[in-house]
Amino acid sequence: MTQRVQRDVPDNEVNFVVATMQADGAQVTKTKQSNGLWTVTGIFPDASGDAAMSLDRPASPRTSPAPSAPVAVGDRAITIDTLARTLWGEARGEPRLGKEAVAAVVLNRVRRGPPERFGATITEVCRKPQQFSCWNADDPNRDRLERVDRSDPAFVECIEIAEQAVDGILEDPTVGSDHYHTIDVSPDWARGKMPVKTIGRHRFYNNIA
Repeated sequence: MTQRVQRDVPDNEVNFVVATMQADGAQVTKTKQSNGLWTVTGIFPDASGDAAMSLDRPASPRTSPAPSAPVAVGDRAITIDTLARTLWGEARGEPRLGKEAVAAVVLNRVRRGPPERFGATITEVCRKPQQFSCWNADDPNRDRLERVDRSDPAFVECIEIAEQAVDGILEDPTVGSDHYHTIDVSPDWARGKMPVKTIGRHRFYNNIA
């Protein structure tokens, strides 16, 4: 058996193959994933059934919630684009964690339902009238929202987060929240309720009926 180690992966780097081992035509690859897990994948040419098997093990202790399973997305490209534009419109001035928190709210609305309240898919949730103000026809940034492209670094980051959300590997920093508002407003629905998290300039709630 031979083993080739490419490199050591620091804690803040992900999606790197760190070792590949080959013997008798079989290949085993160990990769650090963006969800903090090590994936060990074995490819066995003579094996019946699936050609690859994988085993996920924690790379290091995690303090944030584990990612959840993917939700209904419909067309993947449209879903990623719509969610990315929503994140850009709602949280482009926030750090990455703030953008991830808004994405988590979208996912929680899809999972929690009912569909007639929030929408059945990510795209429906994002575009449902009067839910995310960035999509309102009278929002002053609506035109910019529709025209933004990958030349904007913040939009590129939003696309990356949207892809993780669609793939079910985005962690939820909001403790299951499905509502939020900026810290400088006080909407009626938040009266008498305590936010479970404040991330950047947004307060998040998981206790809104």
